[in-house]
Amino acid sequence: MNNLHSAISNLKSVGGNLVGSRRSASDSRPGYLRPPATLVGGLGLAATVAVLVLPPLSAYAPAWYLLLGLTLVCYVLLAASQSRRPPPALPRVKDPDLDTVLRLRREMAARLASAPAESYLTHGLSSLLDQLDRELIPSLATLVARRQELGRRLAEYADARRGTLRPDEATLARLHAIYQRQNQAVREVVQQVVNMDAALLGLIEEGDQARIASQVQDWAQEIQVRWQSVAEVLGAEEPGSVASGP
Repeated sequence: MNNLHSAISNLKSVGGNLVGSRRSASDSRPGYLRPPATLVGGLGLAATVAVLVLPPLSAYAPAWYLLLGLTLVCYVLLAASQSRRPPPALPRVKDPDLDTVLRLRREMAARLASAPAESYLTHGLSSLLDQLDRELIPSLATLVARRQELGRRLAEYADARRGTLRPDEATLARLHAIYQRQNQAVREVVQQVVNMDAALLGLIEEGDQARIASQVQDWAQEIQVRWQSVAEVLGAEEPGSVASGP
């Protein structure tokens, strides 16, 4: 029994060390080096060794390969799921347009959660939301933050308070043109997400799986196009490109 208690203590020690490493390690580590994959793998290997070397557990020794196989399967699945890159962090910005897009995204996710597991909506919409999270929404947040900053500066130039120096009229005209492009790009994204949310609601009510499948594919292409257009607006606002004009 002393050996069994010792084995349990060792397992707890392994688990504690692995949990501690999760708290102190960076998220940049590969998925196969992060908990819970490492926690499951470590505990499974320790348990396999325990049934092979500890007399109190010798009755389970003939099935050691089953325990090891289960450990490897769980470890590989967890490591693979952790290897997916998380969505980019959003800039800290408060904006009604961005808030609208995020709210509609949450509402679509709620519809996804209540959809039958076997429906195409479960798979197609999940991929679509992932595309929103990784492509369109981060770019939109960056564009909104830049629009806010440029709008603030333009307002200062217009008020010319507290000794604020005004740029010449040609530079102001170019800044206003940039602001208008930003605003148009943001409004187009918001309108697209609003349309998507409303159309999705109608498709769910109709229950037409074929139309849902076709529409989700169309939306994925539209999101890709919109993301590229937003990226172009962001790229056109780089200092070098603004300064290169006539």
